[in-house]
Amino acid sequence: MRLNPSWLTGLALISIVASMGCTSEEPYTHPELIAENAFEDTIPDSAQYLEPDSFGSRLDDGSLQLLTKDDIPRELAEAEMELEELKQLASDLYSDRMDVLARHTVEPHDTHPDFAPLLDGNWRFQVDDEMAVQLSGVRYAYQELVESTQRFRTKENQLAVYTEFFARLDPAYIVERNLPDKGEATDLSYEEVFELNRVIAEDWGAFRGLAAGAKPPGYPTGKEDEEGYGGGVDEAMYPVRTGIGDQVDFPLKWYDTSIKQQGGRGSCVAFAVTAAVELTIARDQGRWVNLSEQMLYNRAKQVWEGSNYGDNYSLATMLFRMIGYRYSFEASWDYNTSRQRVEFDYGQLYLYSCWADTMATPYSGEHCSDTNHQASMFTTTVGGLSFTAFVNPETDVLPDAGFGTGIGSGIYDPGVVGTFWAIAMLRLDVPVMISFTMPVVGLSGALVGQSEGIVQHLAFEPAGTGGHAMLLIGFVPNAELPPGTPPSPGVGYFIAKNSWGYGYGDGGYVYLPDLWVQRWARGLYTLSGVY
Repeated sequence: MRLNPSWLTGLALISIVASMGCTSEEPYTHPELIAENAFEDTIPDSAQYLEPDSFGSRLDDGSLQLLTKDDIPRELAEAEMELEELKQLASDLYSDRMDVLARHTVEPHDTHPDFAPLLDGNWRFQVDDEMAVQLSGVRYAYQELVESTQRFRTKENQLAVYTEFFARLDPAYIVERNLPDKGEATDLSYEEVFELNRVIAEDWGAFRGLAAGAKPPGYPTGKEDEEGYGGGVDEAMYPVRTGIGDQVDFPLKWYDTSIKQQGGRGSCVAFAVTAAVELTIARDQGRWVNLSEQMLYNRAKQVWEGSNYGDNYSLATMLFRMIGYRYSFEASWDYNTSRQRVEFDYGQLYLYSCWADTMATPYSGEHCSDTNHQASMFTTTVGGLSFTAFVNPETDVLPDAGFGTGIGSGIYDPGVVGTFWAIAMLRLDVPVMISFTMPVVGLSGALVGQSEGIVQHLAFEPAGTGGHAMLLIGFVPNAELPPGTPPSPGVGYFIAKNSWGYGYGDGGYVYLPDLWVQRWARGLYTLSGVY
């Protein structure tokens, strides 16, 4: 029997109408989207709206992390508790050198015209008429001092330092000094390994490393030649030096990568570490790469620290937490300088983070929000309540560069061990990361001519204000300085790569007297390798 098509159509319509009359759509529910987790502040303009079911499914698969009204108070309370614990630890560790502790741990104040205390406990430092940068606050000063000293005084750390030295020493030197190999050193006590390192470090004058010579094959002609270049949002520029760094020969001269600009955010630690990783890759593999500082800083703040507000980070903490971390290229997540960012007490957010420059040009990279970690913010509405969550960038920004880091080693114990360990490492082709306290005059003394970029050392300068991090890429003894260069008050100058753009100092570099480093360093570190 053949059915009449018109009859079938009428039957279908009757069925649809009946269905509509018998059921009603249930309101969407989700176990986490309840009144206790509602977001009660004004939703930032940078937040993107998602339908409730999409929002909930992304919470379930881990690609979103819910933000609740309790998170910021919890973060602030935890930070305050941690600060009190660190103060007690520091007081115990530095009981016989309280002058060192006092020099590095000045509480925020507003008595110096170039420094301003920020709501999150950090500092804003006015570099010049056009540039201000964020320096780390007192909590990170205590954290750096405690962790650098605790790490330095372990046998594991001393063995890692000795292994780095041993691998780079001339075989004739090893035989002459009758130095044990790594296996033999493992059986020694902490004190015995420390003494080996001390003797080697103080013999730094016998080391010269490899001569820089001519530019090696593959050396970039500009930032665009770097593998993974991301478009220059961080104002990358290839080194253009005219002072000490240009006129002297030092082992790592041609393995440094482009100068970057951290802008108005407290992310200097990510720049210092990433610069060390990039340089190590160039030194060992002949590949000049551009890796994502933003991705590393996101991991530090959003994942390892679990915070949305409160900028900056401890260099020691980052080095020991990032073991096993794998980098993305800059092109996968461009750094955002957030030139217009301001702190906003209500809601504890950083407004205008997504303005890339002073002209309110929108940031054009992969993720952005008014937070320390920059992960994109999404919002939804369920039952008249608003909810917000952050993207977990691990789900969509892949570690496409493939590079990871080994263990970080501490080579400085403030007030006990000086700068010779760092000098020796640099003379043996090993870059050194430095965390330091900023003196009240800043990195002053960036003069012209033969003195361009040289930082003054003032022997009786008062306590410092805020913290910063950079990468040391070379050391030049006074005897090897170009003619006409004022000698260091100590034994020479460290060549330091900064993250304040190529317009600062000598093409982005500054030259630190060894006595300056001795006075202001909180920690000096190397990386055992990059894989």
